Amino acid sequence: MKHICRLAGILVVPLILASCGSPPDVIVVDDAGAPVAAAKVMPMAASVNYEQVLTDAKGQADIPDSSVQPLQPVQQIAVEKAGYTRQFIDFNQPKPIRVVLKP
Repeated sequence: MKHICRLAGILVVPLILASCGSPPDVIVVDDAGAPVAAAKVMPMAASVNYEQVLTDAKGQADIPDSSVQPLQPVQQIAVEKAGYTRQFIDFNQPKPIRVVLKP
């Protein structure tokens, strides 16, 4: 019985930790600090632009990891939305990266 309980603990703890989630890679807000939903976040490398992702209702987005983008690591991101000025941001910094879009 001890072994069954120990095994159950070994299996359940990783599931709980995985469900906690990790912080997003990018958080996009306007100059008042409000989240910007549906902003385009475009990952870029030296000679490759990867598929864009959109921010969610909280202004958050995740950039696919290098296993999905094996050619070159992401070096910077471009963030844009109609009515705001496009921002180019260095991706090699602590996450989440806070991007402030201004009109």
